[in-house]
Amino acid sequence: MQICLGQGPKNAVLGGLSSLLKIASLEDPKIVGQMIQIEADDSAKEIAIKLEQNKTETQDACIRYEKKKRLVMRLKE
Repeated sequence: MQICLGQGPKNAVLGGLSSLLKIASLEDPKIVGQMIQIEADDSAKEIAIKLEQNKTETQDACIRYEKKKRLVMRLKE
């Protein structure tokens, strides 16, 4: 499941959805979720391409695009 949303203060609360997706995948490993934050000026075609590219990167649960660059949230030890 991919959740695509824009960046900004209005969507900050929706960022909590990534936690819900993580919990769901712990309860049922068949559920794979990604939260993808896109840029405001992305066209529908660009969004579709990003969703398609990210669907194979199942280990990346929280992805953000900034200045056309793909950024992935990771824990640092």
